[in-house]
Amino acid sequence: MSNQNSLSIVIPAYNEARRLPATLASVYEYLRSGAFPAHEIIVVDDGSSDKTVEVAEEFANRRDIKNVRIIRAPRNQGKGAALARGILASHGEFVLCTDADLSTPIGEMDKLLRRVRRDGFDVAIGSRNVAESIVTKKPWYRSILSGTSNLLIRLVLGLPFRDTQCGFKLYRREAALSLFRNLHLPRFSFDFEVLSRAKTKGLRVAEVGVRWEHSDFTTVRTRDVFQCLVDVFRIRFGLTGDASMAQLGRFMTVGVVNTAIDAGLYFMLTRFTAAFAGDIVAAKFFSFLAATVSSLLLNRRWTFGVRAPLTFAEVARFYATVSASMALNVSLMYMFVHGLGIHDLQALLLTTLLTFGLNYTLSRLWVFPKKDAELAAGMNL
Repeated sequence: MSNQNSLSIVIPAYNEARRLPATLASVYEYLRSGAFPAHEIIVVDDGSSDKTVEVAEEFANRRDIKNVRIIRAPRNQGKGAALARGILASHGEFVLCTDADLSTPIGEMDKLLRRVRRDGFDVAIGSRNVAESIVTKKPWYRSILSGTSNLLIRLVLGLPFRDTQCGFKLYRREAALSLFRNLHLPRFSFDFEVLSRAKTKGLRVAEVGVRWEHSDFTTVRTRDVFQCLVDVFRIRFGLTGDASMAQLGRFMTVGVVNTAIDAGLYFMLTRFTAAFAGDIVAAKFFSFLAATVSSLLLNRRWTFGVRAPLTFAEVARFYATVSASMALNVSLMYMFVHGLGIHDLQALLLTTLLTFGLNYTLSRLWVFPKKDAELAAGMNL
C-alpha cells in the first residue's frame, strides 16, 4: 500500500464500545470519497474491558471491509503506547492519528493534509487554541487546565505550539516511525515527548486550527493531568528512565514531608508555646528552618544516596538553592499575575511547578552531584 496516495488512520481505543461504531462509520464514509484510493483503518485496543474489539470486528465484518485492522494489547498501557503500536504496524505514506470519540471531525484532515502535502511540513497537528480553531462545549475547568499546561509546556520545553494535546495529528510516514519508536512516556504525556523529539530532529511541524467539540465521556482522569505536568520536567531534564523517575518521586515525597513539618511546627509554636504566641514571624522562621534542615538531610541521604560526611560546601549550595527558589517563586508570581494578567490560581500552579523544577535540577546537578552509576546504585539503598 506504500505510495504517495496512501493513508493509514490510527484510532487508539480504551473501553470505546459505545462511541466506536459512529466513529468508524464517519471515517469509512470519508475514505469512500476517493481522496486516498489506498487506505487502511487501524483500531488499536488498549486492553479494554468492554466489547471494543467485538464492536470493531463487527463493523468490519458487516461491511466486508478488508482494510480495517484491529490490534489488541494484552493490558492497558496508555494512549501513547497504543498509537505507537498502530503507527509501527501501518503502511500508509501519510498517518493520521485521531481519537475514538472523533471530537475533531474526520473532514478536518483536509486542513492538515494541505500543510503536509502542499507546504512540505513533516507533521501537522490539530489545535484548539489558534485563531482558526472552532471549539464548542469546552468546560471552564478544562480551559483553565489546558491553558495552564500549555503555558508550562511552552516555558519548560520551548515548544512554540499553543496546543500539544489535541488528539488529531497527521504525519509523513518516516516522521511518524522515527517519532514513535521507543517512547518513554506511553500515556497522555506522549504528545509533548513526540513534539520534543520532532524539535530535536529538526522536523517541520505546522499547527493548524480545527473544529473540536468536547465529549462528556472521557477516559482522562485528574491524576493523568498532574502526571502530564510532572512528565514535562522529566522530558526537559532527561528523567524518563525508571531509576530517575523513582528519584523524582522520592524528591516529591520529601517535599510533602517538609511541608507537613513546616506547617505542623508553626502550628505548635504559635498555639502551644507562650514565647511564640505573639510572634508569628519568629515562629515561621523556626518552622521554615526545621523544614529546610529536614529537606537537606532527607534528600541527601534518601533521594540522592549520598553517604559521605556532610560538608559545609553542600550546606552552602543547598541554602543558595533554597534562596534562589524563593526568589523565583515571588518573581514568577508577580510576573504572571501583574505582568501577563494570568489568573492567580493558574499563576500559583505554574509558579509552584517551575520552582519545583529549579529546585530538583539544582539539587540533582549541583547540590548533591553524583555519577549516573552511583545514582543507579542509590536506588537500591
